Amino acid sequence: MTKKTTSSALVSFSTDDIARRAYEIYLERGQTDGLDREDWLRAEREIGTTASVGSGRPSSRGTKATKDLPL
Repeated sequence: MTKKTTSSALVSFSTDDIARRAYEIYLERGQTDGLDREDWLRAEREIGTTASVGSGRPSSRGTKATKDLPL
């Protein structure tokens, strides 16, 4: 019998990844100003959660559509 195990590898992601996701969140909220810190923290949580599971790489979820968006 084979058991699957998960490793606790350290995963890093860039501030560009976080900034892109935070900007997506800002757009999803209807571009309401004043919540940039909350957007940033949410983006960090989302990216950190998706990066720590699966392939061991940061998620690129949604980054294609916003790749060239201004930050």
